[in-house]
Amino acid sequence: MQRHIWSQLGLHHQCERGAVEVDGEVVGYTLCEVGEAHDGPRAPGPGHGASGGNLNVYVPGHGQSAVAASSLLAAIVILSRSQVVWAIDVDPPRGGDPARAAALVKIVRQKAGQVFGHCDRVSEKAPQVTMFGWSHGAIEAMLAAERAPDLIPRVVCLCPAGLVEHAPAELVARFVKECLCICWNSLLRSHWTISRIVAVGCNLLLGIVRDSLRCRSLRRAIHDVRWGAQKVVGEDYSYDGTVVLVFGTDDGVIRWRDVFPACQDPGDVGRSLEEYRKHNFPMVRGLGVQILDGSHMAPEVDSAVYVKTALDLLDRDQVRPYGPHLRVQETHQRAHPRKPRGYARCLSG
Repeated sequence: MQRHIWSQLGLHHQCERGAVEVDGEVVGYTLCEVGEAHDGPRAPGPGHGASGGNLNVYVPGHGQSAVAASSLLAAIVILSRSQVVWAIDVDPPRGGDPARAAALVKIVRQKAGQVFGHCDRVSEKAPQVTMFGWSHGAIEAMLAAERAPDLIPRVVCLCPAGLVEHAPAELVARFVKECLCICWNSLLRSHWTISRIVAVGCNLLLGIVRDSLRCRSLRRAIHDVRWGAQKVVGEDYSYDGTVVLVFGTDDGVIRWRDVFPACQDPGDVGRSLEEYRKHNFPMVRGLGVQILDGSHMAPEVDSAVYVKTALDLLDRDQVRPYGPHLRVQETHQRAHPRKPRGYARCLSG
């Protein structure tokens, strides 16, 4: 399915397997580059907006392969100014999500050196990264950004785990219930939407089996669920970049009201955002929060809306720098780069 969407939009993709060493363990990974066809690597550079020039890196959700979210990846490529994304799926290591985050940083630095280090069209300065994470992938993105804020100045978390502590069994039960609700509701939607939902669901099941085989431990793959149920932010979270959180109103897995329990309506979040930042993201330069229509699958089914919202929030940080305190952000409209023919048909839900 991803090849059909990408071919419709004129995008290329290339995948590779590799490994890095983290705390004495060799950790495997899959890296897939998706982007517009052009001659040679595109040079990241300053002054082009929030993602502009920035190298986009995407971290998939639990059990997903690097390219499972084909519509989401296409939206990141088309709506960002660098028009390229690296989707990185790290095999489950012994050290869980902290080790995965360390591996992510090593992978990006190593690959960026290979791609940009010998290119005359690229400045000597290493490219900066806008890191996207969906669901469990948001945990890994936030931990990686905390490890390397110089490399990752911006993080986009879509329907993010890691903001509230859950019991693993509760999170799994929520996920199963959400899948059943999505399958039922999808019957009322288009065949194209149903196909995407089924494709991602199958990819998730295959991904869990694949992770078990690659790490040669079913127990480690199951233990990976526990990491997804943990809270990783708090008063000791030291990341000082910009964070954007995008939730779905009907997400039954990651519920925005669990994150903002005092808010009854999405419009109430802005009033409690400063207090939330102090206790969860105390060092960040900026924190943008938006709650959109959709379920936990919305970043894939309504990918253009979710990505555009995130980039709009990042652009506001770019054009209006923060002082020592948080500036509450709201989504606004802006012009985006050229969209290939068939864009709306391929990406709209």
